[in-house]
Amino acid sequence: MKRLAIVLCASLAGIGIVLAADVTTGYNQGTSGFYSPIDRSGPYAIDSVGNAYLLGTSAEQGSSIAAVGIAPVITVSGTSLLGKAAPGNLYGASAYNTSAVPGFLVTTNLAAVPASGASISPMDCVPMAATGQALINYGAGPPDTYSVGIVVLASTSCTTYTPSTLAAFIKARVR
Repeated sequence: MKRLAIVLCASLAGIGIVLAADVTTGYNQGTSGFYSPIDRSGPYAIDSVGNAYLLGTSAEQGSSIAAVGIAPVITVSGTSLLGKAAPGNLYGASAYNTSAVPGFLVTTNLAAVPASGASISPMDCVPMAATGQALINYGAGPPDTYSVGIVVLASTSCTTYTPSTLAAFIKARVR
């Protein structure tokens, strides 16, 4: 009698169940009908196209599939960046302040850039030195979820959008 190990996998592609191995023999039946040896030690994950792989293997280390990567949204020089005009996730944002005035890198849950002088509710607000940089990065942790949209601002205030004398190169990684 053959037994199957069932592995629960959670990833960006969602949650799935993988029939990981024939526990008795340590072999997995592929789509061609042949059995091949697999590592049953786990943990497993599912990539964006539904393939299961053991974490720490080459499948996790990189991909040439465009859907797996995150294309950054970049502004040339300004004080605002519409990262996404719909709900989504922010993986990180950065700005380089090219002006001699200090300010803040601010993320907001909006679907459009606010008018100058508008009151804003920051999701994140990070100090940005004059001719310096600011960074918001969630690293290996989960991204921040925005229910309306993702707008990244360079402002002299965290609660009022005041771009007046700032100029910055802004980048956001959104999906």
